[in-house]
Amino acid sequence: MQIKMTESSIVIVAHDVNVSIFKPPWLINNDIIKEDEFSGNIIITPPTINIPTEKFAFVVFPNRIQMSIPVLYPEAEDDYKRVLCGIVKKLPHTPYTAVGINYEYLLSPDDLNTFENWHRKLFSSSFANTITHKEQHDARFGCYFSYDLADSRLKIDIKPTKAEVGIERLNDAWEREQDLIRINFNFHHDISNKDNKDEYILKIVEKWKDTHTVAKQIIEALSN
Repeated sequence: MQIKMTESSIVIVAHDVNVSIFKPPWLINNDIIKEDEFSGNIIITPPTINIPTEKFAFVVFPNRIQMSIPVLYPEAEDDYKRVLCGIVKKLPHTPYTAVGINYEYLLSPDDLNTFENWHRKLFSSSFANTITHKEQHDARFGCYFSYDLADSRLKIDIKPTKAEVGIERLNDAWEREQDLIRINFNFHHDISNKDNKDEYILKIVEKWKDTHTVAKQIIEALSN
């Protein structure tokens, strides 16, 4: 099976985030984002701040703080902790309500010509099979399920998709418009009723590696 992770992100949800604080001087002076990490055009408007770096993207809205990593690298875990934990430590009284740790993967069978049978076998339900037939080549399937995992709610959304422009940079075996499966993992932590929310967020971010391991194990189970 061909497997590629397309994004990892952590989103901290809150009420009334003071977006104006998160300008480059404040981030640099508080050792949250290093001066030499800034790369590309920084967008600063009243409702949002968008700061790209060579390795990750950092975005702030009035209702959330988000850090996204398109391609994992050895220091990814340390950077998550430095940026997000650094913010929470500096702004402990922000009314935080939830934390989401997210991963997105694209999948295909090794033999791309077998996609129809491969994805039907994995993702179609008995109900779906009653209203489609195996010779119906345009039928596509996905699924959704969720369950409690430790102190989070894991939500897994699986859908068919088409490869977009530039897909060959991700996997040279893939071509534009070919069929793929997109899997989104969301480890949702509701902290609205937690005491010491800042400390709780720090513990969640510290578990990033554990959630990544769970996501990889589920992906690997699909190939067995």
